[in-house]
Amino acid sequence: MKFTKLFATVFASLVAANSVAFAAADDMATMKARLDEMEKRLSDVETQNILQNVIWSGVLINRYEHFTNNNMTSTDTLDGYSTAVAINGDFTINEKTKVYTTIAMSKFWNLEGRNESWPNWKKSEEGSYQMNGSAPYFDRAYLAYKFDIPLTFSIGRMPTNNGMPINQLDGIARQGTYPRFAYNAIFDGAALSYDFKLPEGHTLSASFFYTPWVNVDPYDRTHQWQDTNNGNYKTGTTPQYTFLADYAYTGSSLFKKFSAEYMWYNYQNFYWWGDNPSSPKTANNNQTITGGPNRYDGTANMLYLGLDDIAMTGISGSVSTQLYGSHYVDGNPPKDTWASSYLFSLSKAFGANGRTIIGAEYINTDKYYYLDESAALELIPFYSQPNSKGYHIFATQRLTNNIGLRMGYYRLITKSDTDAAISAADYNSYYAHLRVDF
Repeated sequence: MKFTKLFATVFASLVAANSVAFAAADDMATMKARLDEMEKRLSDVETQNILQNVIWSGVLINRYEHFTNNNMTSTDTLDGYSTAVAINGDFTINEKTKVYTTIAMSKFWNLEGRNESWPNWKKSEEGSYQMNGSAPYFDRAYLAYKFDIPLTFSIGRMPTNNGMPINQLDGIARQGTYPRFAYNAIFDGAALSYDFKLPEGHTLSASFFYTPWVNVDPYDRTHQWQDTNNGNYKTGTTPQYTFLADYAYTGSSLFKKFSAEYMWYNYQNFYWWGDNPSSPKTANNNQTITGGPNRYDGTANMLYLGLDDIAMTGISGSVSTQLYGSHYVDGNPPKDTWASSYLFSLSKAFGANGRTIIGAEYINTDKYYYLDESAALELIPFYSQPNSKGYHIFATQRLTNNIGLRMGYYRLITKSDTDAAISAADYNSYYAHLRVDF
């Protein structure tokens, strides 16, 4: 009897203990589920907050170009079908700081693995515009910080390509910082920009850019590049200094907008690294340099003037001028050259909201003219060829606010010049260019 009571007591105690344990386990499971749910909700909130601080946009371009290059000894005829896409992500870090990014690619249809850009500084300036294939590039990746005064500091890979008047061809807003006739290339560096607070209708900004080329050996980051022509190592960097003044006026009844840009840049001891390297590297693991001269100084003054919607007729026009000088350090003897060149643009918008645009461009370049036309999808070297004259006629139809079809024709004649090592050529190109902004 005593044993039965003892057994009953022990059994009841075990049952009570297990019940408590099961209850505790159930409470723990419930608590964990609630914590998981709270964590998920917090993650969702954080994700929503992040997404609210990001602006996504992009552009998709499909292009056909029939290009003929007649250099008086042979003729190349190309039918170039290509696609280019760019995705922009603009991130707001806080009220003073933003990060801007663009990831992009361009390619000919059903063709991968091209490698048209050499030397390596040219690859950097072209980015996704190398038409190498479907592998993406970062064409833009920079931070912008606004001070309490109207001063902005930017650093990284900046939007120095696709400047005015490129946007006028498609009837879209301004895309890039540098005027196209000064540079159409992507640069890495740092910049300070001051926004002068002018009366209503006037805007004026002044920017200073520091964009150094880093002369590090392409196979070993512990070495500088070596110039085998004179046996000396190159300087560690080739700095370029740029000043840009940008003015606009929108307060007149005679036109919608007047724009003026002045740009000056200067660099010294820039290494071209030869035209056709005979070997990717020498025995001491440094790049072989061939051709010449390899080293030169450069400076340029560029002015852009533009009027939009003159007398409310839909007519817009612009003129770009460039004065470019080079000092060939490795020339024998050293050589100085100067070049003055011009680009004129005229267009007229028709219809509701100016959705139909017809226009023309005319270019005249000196024999010593130089332009880094690195961010281009055209096959024809219309904007970069020295000692040339040519014209471009085009018609653009905005199918919707975000879709535009442009069709046009280029003609460019290059004259030969022995002193500048230029061969005669006759270029022709007609194209269709479908752009979708999203």
